[in-house]
Amino acid sequence: MPSNHPHPASGKNLEREFGLHCGPPERLMRRLCSEQIMEIEKNISGDSWELIMPGRIDGTAANELEVEVLAALRQGAKAIYVNLAKATFLCSAGIRVLLQYHRQMKSKGMNLQVTRPSPEVASALDMTGFSELVEK
Repeated sequence: MPSNHPHPASGKNLEREFGLHCGPPERLMRRLCSEQIMEIEKNISGDSWELIMPGRIDGTAANELEVEVLAALRQGAKAIYVNLAKATFLCSAGIRVLLQYHRQMKSKGMNLQVTRPSPEVASALDMTGFSELVEK
């Protein structure tokens, strides 16, 4: 990726506030750029964001989701809703991203929730004990 494009997770405030210790953002972007990128649809209304994740949420898609969550936070999002109605699979890396930012945002008075999980995703969240992520 050309260096003139800022990375959404490059803000030092995010690193400090959310305890990001995953190395330089450029490393994550190199890894993402070397793999096929999933199209994540975004609906933004004020400080509320909806991220619509279609298809398989595998390791690559989980990385993309994390980049989008960080971009939303950097742009002032207070509520992030991850719509998984079109998702067919959710791997442990995807669950980790959802749980990590759900807990971190909750501790700061913000909100990250899963909305409309597909039956496959709802089952994965129930089996792993993380149904707390799903909006009631």
